[in-house]
Amino acid sequence: MIKPTKTNKKLQERLARIYIQKIRSSQWIVGSKISSIRSLAVEYGVAAGTVAKAIRILAQDNYVSIRPGSGVYVNSPDQWRDSFDTELSAIDPLLEKQEETKPVLHFLFHLSSIDNSDNRIRTSYLLHYTTILCYMQEEAEAMNWQLRIGSAEKIDEILKQATNENTRGVIYMPDFGHTVDLEWPEIRFPKVLFSIGEKSLFSNYVTPDNYTGGCQAAKYMLQKTQKQLIISGNDWEKNYVGNRPYRERLQGFMDLCLGERREKPEVRVLSNITELRKILDEVMLIPREMRPGLVFLGDNFLSNDIEGILGAYFIETDYYKEVDVIVFQDYNQTDLNCASICFSVRQFCREVIDLIRRISLYPEDVPIRIKIPMKLKLPKDID
Repeated sequence: MIKPTKTNKKLQERLARIYIQKIRSSQWIVGSKISSIRSLAVEYGVAAGTVAKAIRILAQDNYVSIRPGSGVYVNSPDQWRDSFDTELSAIDPLLEKQEETKPVLHFLFHLSSIDNSDNRIRTSYLLHYTTILCYMQEEAEAMNWQLRIGSAEKIDEILKQATNENTRGVIYMPDFGHTVDLEWPEIRFPKVLFSIGEKSLFSNYVTPDNYTGGCQAAKYMLQKTQKQLIISGNDWEKNYVGNRPYRERLQGFMDLCLGERREKPEVRVLSNITELRKILDEVMLIPREMRPGLVFLGDNFLSNDIEGILGAYFIETDYYKEVDVIVFQDYNQTDLNCASICFSVRQFCREVIDLIRRISLYPEDVPIRIKIPMKLKLPKDID
């Protein structure tokens, strides 16, 4: 019997370290069957026996299970045992020749929404998408993943290709022209919905905590004024995307006022933002110390519309000296002269990536929801 040399043993351990790194970085997904020993030997240019012994090292530490007649399968993290340092170090030049294939992350949205929008909405969409894509790219690179941008209209074609790649997950971001989740074909990797509106249960998803945001807004405004006037567009109950976040924001605001035993806020429904001038006429007839605060629930009225009308109405003075205002912004993109409730786009993107990573490690049969807390943002130029 030929005894293994020290060189062979070191090569086995180094291969094992590479394979452990693949498992820990989710390149080899929990529960999946890894490539055959013969395929791995060809990939790294080593003997099949060397690969087999490296796999046995993984099995000893419970990273994988060897099922005779079936193959080798990746175990869940709670089964792993570390018996040696898993960092890659002093790798033989033989193993460095093979370039690692980066895991792929697909990001799908509707390019047609940009093409078919008027100039004003198109500009808003482009800013919105560009911001998110930049952050998503940064977060994917931090995980050593490759981000691929695609059109949701070509989902079947993209997913067909994705099944032949080292795909970690697919992210879908609907918009106001496409308000529901996709009906996904059967795929084995995570499907994450990146949205602020109503959700179906086809995807795992990330969404802001609108209810808590409503509570935060009420807590802030009650320190400013005794009475509150909530202003909404007349279509928010009909708008599928807007229904849930607006309803949750309103409920959170109302509940905190009730809990603090304050007067129930009045809700005014406007058919057009220009009707805000009539409300301002009424408010300005009330002494400053008794004026109600103005609360805007969200993007039925764009933030710049609100600021434009307030600025035009109070020509001779700054409007925030005359009335207390708070605005909900779904994405923190606008610096307002009033307080706002919003969430961090960067944090949102980071949680999306982390959700996909966790689902890869711990596969789930039911959708997972991650709620991003909305935060109070104070204007820079107001004490």
